[in-house]
Parts: sequence; C-alpha cells; structure tokens
Amino acid sequence: EEKRKQKKNEEERSERRGRAEFEVSVEGIAGELRGTTEEGRQFISTRPTMGASSILLACLLIFISATSTVSAAHCFFLKELAIIGGTYDEFETNDIRQCCIRCAQQTCCIAYTYDKIKRRCYMKSAIANSEERSYTTSGIKANIANGNGCKLNNIEIKGGSTHLNLKNSMECQAFCTAYGIYTWLPGGVNDDNESFDPVCTCTNRIVSLKYTYGAISSILPNTVTRTDDGSM
Repeated sequence: EEKRKQKKNEEERSERRGRAEFEVSVEGIAGELRGTTEEGRQFISTRPTMGASSILLACLLIFISATSTVSAAHCFFLKELAIIGGTYDEFETNDIRQCCIRCAQQTCCIAYTYDKIKRRCYMKSAIANSEERSYTTSGIKANIANGNGCKLNNIEIKGGSTHLNLKNSMECQAFCTAYGIYTWLPGGVNDDNESFDPVCTCTNRIVSLKYTYGAISSILPNTVTRTDDGSM
C-alpha cells in the first residue's frame, strides 16, 4: 500500500512538471510572435493547470494562423521610390517585408517607405506625392482580393501611356485588365471654366504616386508581373 501511494505521488509530481514545462514553452513561442508583456508572463507562470494550457495552446494557434495569413499577403514593392507625407509611425528593421507585414496588420496604414541606409521603415496613412531616391523602396498595402491586389482612393498612379475617356472606374478597370494597373480621373471643370471628360490611364509599371482628389487607382489581382522580391 505504501509503495502504491509513493508511485501515485511521483506520477502527480511528474505530471505537474510536464504542465509547467509546456506552459513555459508556450510562453517563449508566443512571446516571440506578439511581444509578451510582463503581466502575460506572470499569468502564464502562475496558472499551471490543464485549463490554462488549453487556452494558451488555442491562443498560440490563433497567433500562428494570423501571422501566416499576414505573411502570405502580397507586398507591392516600388524600388527607388520614396512616398512623401503621411508618416504616422516608424521603426527599425533589417527586412522590408516586416514593413509589409506591419502595414497589413494596421487599419490606418495604406503604404510605407523603407530607408535602406537607416534601415528604418516609415508607415504611411496618406500619400501626398512621391520622388525618386536610390536608397529607398516603398510599398503599397494589399487590401483587396485576399491580398492579391490593392485599391487606392484619391491617389493617382503615374507611369502609363494608354489614355482614353471612360465614364466610370469600372469601365476603366475592365479595359485595363491586361495591363494590371489603372488610374481613373473624374471629369469636371478647370480654373478657366472649361469642362473636361473623365480619363482612364492603363499601365504595367509605377513611376510615381500623387494625391489627386477623386482619383481611383488599383493594382489588379493576378495580372501584374513581379520580380522575385515583389518589386514591380
């Protein structure tokens, strides 16, 4: 009887050690994915129960799933281009793909510029214009078609040579499908009180970006040829 009790006690101690080791392991992995806070570490270390283990495992799977989804989103890189204006945050990184992932995770982000000299990413909530800089690469947030394309309101994409008058952006998109990128500008009246028609521009490359009220631009899904590093 005494030996049976000793064996049972040893099994219980072993099980408790196994739970604690599992939770420490989960803490380490989850910490890398989401920057675990001190409160989070205390919570994990002070709840050595199977219920807590199940919760932590579920959370870990959610974090891994979210990270994989964001990482899979296309990153539209524009080499030697700097987006001017609209910076709301910045951070250091050695990998421009971290700019893309961070932008995909933040609702207010529409684009970013990476400085290769400073190794710094500048997050953008708006675009005023852009300029050529040999040491920067910019990116546009993928926001349509499950991360395979993007749409920009009030942003004009420069770089096209095919122009025609179409009455709305849907017609423009349909016509420009083979090119992969389009900008549609609404008609109106200029400063000389002269009317002008809507203009649709198709292109397969991006030279610059410019804020233009009323413009609708888009990079269409699965139509644009990119290099291995995602640049266009």
